[in-house]
Amino acid sequence: MSKINVTFLNNEGGGFAGQTGAEAGESLDSFLGRKVPGYDPGRYLIRVNREEARGDMRLEEGMRISLTPQKIASAW
Repeated sequence: MSKINVTFLNNEGGGFAGQTGAEAGESLDSFLGRKVPGYDPGRYLIRVNREEARGDMRLEEGMRISLTPQKIASAW
């Protein structure tokens, strides 16, 4: 597999946004499993290029991946 660049926006906690490397054709779940400790797809709204996406989607050059928790932890 060849390396590609994607933009990854993690909206959990302190957040993170930036360009990162991935393998061409890697599944979205595999990518997120490497990038997010304790990744559980049921806890997040996942978008690719601003549209909801499934974990079996294959990554391509230039994709924009956004990860947003479905529940925000209470500050209480």
